[in-house]
Amino acid sequence: MLKKITLNIFLLLLCSSCLFAETYTVKQDGTGDFTTIQAAINYVVDDDVIFVYEGTYNEQIYFLGKNILVYANSQFVEETIISYPSTPFVGVVNFSDGESDAEINGFTIQGGYIGVNITNCDSPKIQNCKIQNNDHGIFVRLYNYTYSSTPEICNNEISFNETGIKCFDDTHPNIYSNVIKNCNIGIYGYGIDVDRMSFPTIYGNEIFDNNYGIRMWYSHVYITGCVIYDNNVGIDNSIIMPLPQPFPLLVISTCLIYDNIDYGIKISDRTTIDKTTITQNTTGVCFLSAIPLWYEIINSILWDNTSTFWGYNSNYVTVTYSDLPELVGNNNIHVDPLFDNPGNSEFTLEWSSTEKSPCIDAGNPDHQYADPDGTKADMGAFYYPHEVKTYDFPNANTDRGWKWLCYDILDRTVDPYNIAENMLDPIKDPSIFEHADCKTLGTVNEYIEIDYDPEPPPGQWTNGDHVFTSPQGYKFQTLEQCWLAIPGFRCESTTTFPILGRDEPNWIGYFLEETQHVYDAFYGYLDNIYKIQAQQWSVENENGWPDVPYTLSPGDMVVVWCRDDILNFSWVNDTPREAFNVEKAQNFTFSEEADYIPIYMQLNPEDLPTEIGALIDGECQGATVVQDTSAQICAYILGSQGNMEFEFYYGGRSENKVIREYNIYDPKTSHTEKGSIKVDNNRGSYYVSFKNEPESTPAPVKLEASNYPNPFNPVTTIAYSLPEDSQISISIFNIKGQEVKELTSGIQPAGNYNITWN
Repeated sequence: MLKKITLNIFLLLLCSSCLFAETYTVKQDGTGDFTTIQAAINYVVDDDVIFVYEGTYNEQIYFLGKNILVYANSQFVEETIISYPSTPFVGVVNFSDGESDAEINGFTIQGGYIGVNITNCDSPKIQNCKIQNNDHGIFVRLYNYTYSSTPEICNNEISFNETGIKCFDDTHPNIYSNVIKNCNIGIYGYGIDVDRMSFPTIYGNEIFDNNYGIRMWYSHVYITGCVIYDNNVGIDNSIIMPLPQPFPLLVISTCLIYDNIDYGIKISDRTTIDKTTITQNTTGVCFLSAIPLWYEIINSILWDNTSTFWGYNSNYVTVTYSDLPELVGNNNIHVDPLFDNPGNSEFTLEWSSTEKSPCIDAGNPDHQYADPDGTKADMGAFYYPHEVKTYDFPNANTDRGWKWLCYDILDRTVDPYNIAENMLDPIKDPSIFEHADCKTLGTVNEYIEIDYDPEPPPGQWTNGDHVFTSPQGYKFQTLEQCWLAIPGFRCESTTTFPILGRDEPNWIGYFLEETQHVYDAFYGYLDNIYKIQAQQWSVENENGWPDVPYTLSPGDMVVVWCRDDILNFSWVNDTPREAFNVEKAQNFTFSEEADYIPIYMQLNPEDLPTEIGALIDGECQGATVVQDTSAQICAYILGSQGNMEFEFYYGGRSENKVIREYNIYDPKTSHTEKGSIKVDNNRGSYYVSFKNEPESTPAPVKLEASNYPNPFNPVTTIAYSLPEDSQISISIFNIKGQEVKELTSGIQPAGNYNITWN
């Protein structure tokens, strides 16, 4: 619901033109430039500014065609009053000589036949005023058609007038952000005939406690974003216009119309009602015409009125994508809209962890009706701001068929929107959806597979009751290209969840809004983590984290290994980056699997291919595009056997080359040897080099050592044995990898040794 308008005036917010114009003051005590407002207006010229100090000014004001600004120099509008018992068709304040940029701001204007009279003008402005106790609060009219008559009437309180604002003849005022109350007619659009209609645009106003909130007579009126309540009639269009007309005469959009005593809307001519909530009125909409006319209601809620429709020819109304008790078909629904706190006159739609309004995203799907957040139209005056994210899944046969992801946007209603069998229902066809895999987050990593079997009808799910969450990562396989559009909200960036140590693979989702470098996202945890694996890249901390360009974007998932449990992990929100996309190899054909073993490669700068494929028995198991002397292949070799060879593709620069022997490095022992990889599914990764390096380096001597007692406080003895004379170094490091103390170093002969450390 709109809040009542505060009418306080602060001079520091005046327009910038005031800084360069001549300024004059009006004070009744004689200490200013003038003692009356009209005397000041008579003197000044265009663009000048008049500041009027507190007091009651019993005079009529004429702007005399001058484009000047007249401001009340007071914090409270009630302290500067213009009052005069004017004669018919004359105002207390008068714009009547073509003024276009004149403005009056911050006054109480009262006691006249017309409070503010606007006749034959272009676009004067009346704002932040209190206009009360006049026959007509503001009267806009036009006799000289050389003027456009588009005044701005905004941020005023208009009350206790016979008519709050009257728009007469071919006038086009913009009436917005006003409070209009306690009048016989709040806003009156009055035309002479079909050739001289009034065209007011009325938006963002609060209109209440009037006999008629808005009334039309030969008028074409746009009413948007208004709250209209506690009137006898909210909106009244009480005259039938001659047919035909090429447009609706009344357009009501995004309005809240409630608690009106007789009728919410009373219409007799062409009308469009769009995205409007009409509730708790005696009659929602009354149709007056006895002849068939054109009425359209779309994306609206008509609920909890004593009667929804009344009058002639209600069967000629077209109602689509709306929520109301009557009228089936046309994508209408007939259920409680679930207003949030209607007892306090708040008719927003509810969306909580337990309930979701059926009117959300239930409006017309055409883009022209989309809500301001870009989502599908909600029904009613108030849309629920949220996001809709489309999750695309590739074709298993043409696009290698796996998708690693998390649902960073989810409907947070617990039941039933996030349950697998409901979320995946649009793609459950076995010709499309194969299965989804995940590992649960908690004290135990449990592997879960979600799939659907259509037999026997109506079919059955495996783990269909799984609840999707944003911190959870998933691997999807679909047999055909498909997509899911999920409406909802982004997971809170501060959300925490556990990551288990002890060599457990943790499948976790990245749900922050910004793309980040992978190390920034894990900042503060990198000493504990030793491997991070995404769908197209992997990175490990063997002797420090390597320099890589990899990023995490919203909706990505990664598999993480760490040494010790992190019970309350949360993503670090650091520096946004442009997303780094791994280019896919185009000249090798292979099948992507759910998992892979990374192969890290160092290349000879004098022999850089365009692409490299990893082969077993001549069949490609993965490939990469070469960017520089470091490269990485995601090798889909789990379950495979044989020796690994590599094929270099040069892009037509020369013939392809197959390399069967290369340098293989073991980071745990720092040992390098010439040969070929014999696939071992227990290995987490491979390091190879194609540089011109020594064929092999000797493996270091194994040092056998132990300490006792263990645990200890404060002294322990470290015992070790050397099988031969050796160069040794023994140091103590903390769990962050920082050296605490070097105990001994140098050349020692073979033998048994003890060192005591305090």
